[in-house]
Amino acid sequence: ANSGSLGSTNDGSYAFGVTPAVVGSRSPQFAGMTSDNNAVDMNGTSGRIIVPPLPINTDSATYTCWVKRNGSQVSFAGLMFTRPVATGLSFDGANRLSYTWNDAANTYNFQSGLTLPDGVWTFCAATITPTNAILYLGSTNGLKSATNNVTHTAHDFSSAVFNLGWDSGTRYLKGALDEAAIFDQALDYNAISQLFYSATPAVPLLSRTPADPLYEGMTITLTAYGVASGPVNYQWRKGGVNLNGKTASSLVVNNATTADSGNYDVVVTFGEGWKSVAVREF
Repeated sequence: ANSGSLGSTNDGSYAFGVTPAVVGSRSPQFAGMTSDNNAVDMNGTSGRIIVPPLPINTDSATYTCWVKRNGSQVSFAGLMFTRPVATGLSFDGANRLSYTWNDAANTYNFQSGLTLPDGVWTFCAATITPTNAILYLGSTNGLKSATNNVTHTAHDFSSAVFNLGWDSGTRYLKGALDEAAIFDQALDYNAISQLFYSATPAVPLLSRTPADPLYEGMTITLTAYGVASGPVNYQWRKGGVNLNGKTASSLVVNNATTADSGNYDVVVTFGEGWKSVAVREF
């Protein structure tokens, strides 16, 4: 069902190879999402969502979506794409965010350097104007962007269906897709950042090295990745008690002994507005 301003006339339909109602980007990991938010999973060989042609003809547009890629993607696997005049958001041949506008080589050959992490929900966006395109990637490293300063002429989206998860041929997305949207205007940085940071802040990833098993004498490292629109603060705790001076994004336990065993957590804060707690034990 289309929840955008075009209403039910632009509801999409599933192709074979799509699994609906899989777990999407959810709170508490993504604080701005609901705890029951669902996504769709694409099998990488046939899965796509087919949306009727869009009544849009413009040289200014914005794509946004959340993506959780499942392994390496085929070159130019589509995220949000239309033809016969190739236009849309996709991967390049190296799991990086890419775009095409009116099948112009200076768009699809642009290398953004924005690599989507594997198996992690990631915010993707692109804004198109007559004079440039800005690609955005929001992940555990915050919101990053890359700009392609080239000319874009108007594209008519009403001439063909609009695909989610596919471009053409074998260019299918392998992974999950959520919150896909297209706007008939170029959103500015403030609007893009608000879309990303309203879903976070959170602790999208908490890791420990080494993995099990652990032995005395090892160096054990716990690392948290907090995401927010400003400086992030960390406070590590053991058994709910603050560890004095342990306020970096990583907690390192050198030459571990059995006395170091316990429940560790990190309280991640940004200003006065939010707090998130993530827990690991060893």
